[in-house]
Amino acid sequence: YANVSAFAFSNGYLATMCSMKAPGTVKEEERGIVGGFIGITITLGIFSGSLIAFGLAPLLLLTPKS
Repeated sequence: YANVSAFAFSNGYLATMCSMKAPGTVKEEERGIVGGFIGITITLGIFSGSLIAFGLAPLLLLTPKS
């Protein structure tokens, strides 16, 4: 539970705050580019995490049961 809580705070909350505040730190004409980049990277991160989870699922079946 501690690991999940730490990951949820570090990745979930802080990444969301950075995504919300990042467009406000650049010039007005570059805000759309920054917003698009943030959207693409979040989508790719979720997708790659899902692929890793699918890849690790068979390994969990190989672990010995206690």
